[in-house]
Amino acid sequence: MSYKLNKTDGELLVELADGQIDNTTTDITLVGRNYKGFGEFINENFIKMVENFAATAAPGNPLIGQLWYDTSEERLKIYNGNTFRSAGGPIVSASQPAMVAGDIWIDNENNKMYFFDGTDLVLVGPDYDNAQGQTGFEVASVIDISARERVVLKIWVGGVLFGVIAKEEFLLSGDNKIGGYPDFEDDVVIPPRQLIKRGINLVDETNAWYQGTAANARALVDAEGNSFSSADFLPTTEDGETSGRITVKNANGISVGIDDTQYVALKIEGTTSVLETQQKGADLSLRTRPGNSPVSAVTIKTSNQRIGLFNDDPLYEVDITGSLRASGNAIIEGDLTVNGNATYVNVANIQVEDKNIELNVSDGVVASDDAGLDGAGILLKSTDSDKTILWDNANSAIDISENVNLPVGKEYKINDQLVLSRTELGPTVAIASGITRVGTLTELDVDYLTLDGNTISTSPGFDLTIDADGGNISVSTAKITDLVDPVDAQDAATKNYVDVQIASEPLVLTLDITGLTAPTAINPYTDVAAILEDLYPAASKENGTQARVHCTSYTSVSVTGLDIDGAANKSYLSVLTDDSSAQSVVQDISFDPVTGTATLTPTRSLMTFVVSAGAWDWQNTV
Repeated sequence: MSYKLNKTDGELLVELADGQIDNTTTDITLVGRNYKGFGEFINENFIKMVENFAATAAPGNPLIGQLWYDTSEERLKIYNGNTFRSAGGPIVSASQPAMVAGDIWIDNENNKMYFFDGTDLVLVGPDYDNAQGQTGFEVASVIDISARERVVLKIWVGGVLFGVIAKEEFLLSGDNKIGGYPDFEDDVVIPPRQLIKRGINLVDETNAWYQGTAANARALVDAEGNSFSSADFLPTTEDGETSGRITVKNANGISVGIDDTQYVALKIEGTTSVLETQQKGADLSLRTRPGNSPVSAVTIKTSNQRIGLFNDDPLYEVDITGSLRASGNAIIEGDLTVNGNATYVNVANIQVEDKNIELNVSDGVVASDDAGLDGAGILLKSTDSDKTILWDNANSAIDISENVNLPVGKEYKINDQLVLSRTELGPTVAIASGITRVGTLTELDVDYLTLDGNTISTSPGFDLTIDADGGNISVSTAKITDLVDPVDAQDAATKNYVDVQIASEPLVLTLDITGLTAPTAINPYTDVAAILEDLYPAASKENGTQARVHCTSYTSVSVTGLDIDGAANKSYLSVLTDDSSAQSVVQDISFDPVTGTATLTPTRSLMTFVVSAGAWDWQNTV
């Protein structure tokens, strides 16, 4: 019997035949059952695993998780399914190796260290390479003359010390000097020591410059240490600007003039803010700039005491060029004269003390005759259509564009005589027209419709006759259409209603389902639905029509009453086993004819289907 060799996760690796070996599936030799000389392969397998397949080349048939000792790099590696990667420790090489997330690479050519996060190769340090020399900051501890340890920050450029940064001032002891840093020239001790001052200490102070301007070199510093540059002050001899507030802390305020002559002042009198001209007879103007040129918004003429709004030469005490609007009440003590083409009054109510409203009057004089009044009157403006009461001179009449609706109890009269009320014609109108009332009509023609006795006729010929005795209705040879579906037993039914009822009648049939298997042999409703579709297509039935199928199946039926064992004839053969013992095995089996009485018991079920969206939809099987 062959060995079925599985991996740790249960996946079948190989099925190894008896008496065979397999040295291609993995890097060790797999030994089959009863293979002679298997001990050599087993021992060599152990040796390979103890050595971790030590060699300069990677194993040819690795499995995920397999270890390999790379003798050329002297490094243990592990197979991840794609490649052998280092099992631990940084990778030291002159060129970038193949890396996975978490690997550390030391570039031994440029003396740099990197780590790989799975996406990017990130430099850990240093920032410079061998050719550039030491460049950047170096944190160092030094010992001062009091034997105290001090922390400084060295600045290197191209392998040369450029400066030292310290947070306080101190002297270094003679045997703890910083290489490349100058001695303290004014030191009283021989040999001189090194002085580290607070801040930045440049090695070559003579030839080292700040390229730019220091902030305090071009600024004023107040007692609190606040620094102010020249831009923080307003000039006195040229234009200037400020982003802060200008405050004048006296009542005299601000004066504007030419040389020593003041023209206008902004000041405080008591609690009143005053903008005041300072020259006798001088005018005052407030201007705006709607475009490229300024415009006088308010002009005050001092000589005649007039104010112009957008009017440089006011003719009245208040003279406005443009529209005027008052959001509150306006009281005019004198007369109101409106010189324009139209007067617009946008109010809810208008109250006029006079009891007459006169139109077509100009300066107290009638403006025109009847012909001149043609089309004059009252217009009610509407986005749908205007409503009008207008004089029609050609017909000497007042035209009203809309209906006239009188309230209850009111009448329409001419020359004080009743013409029409809500319920009757005036007596003079009724007599003149000959209409007194409308009684029982024996015949009535209305367009193409004639009512005569018990018959309603149309032209061309269609008669609807109502039997006056029995109430029957005759429609001659025409059809009655647009009927609704019946509700009560005596309601008329449409052809469609009858067709739908017939098409919705449930279907009942029996079916032998032996041998049907979709979806299962026990319940093959998919196969039954296909047979049902062949017999009664669902498209010819109404949605909701039900089909009940009585099913009989002989699938998996047991046959009883037959003696099978008694009809079987067996012959045997003696064979030798591996241990040379004899065993008897069946060589052949034959059967005599079987006789008896067979009893079959079928399985019966009831399947229910319903037509849904033009298809037979299985509901259940009982």
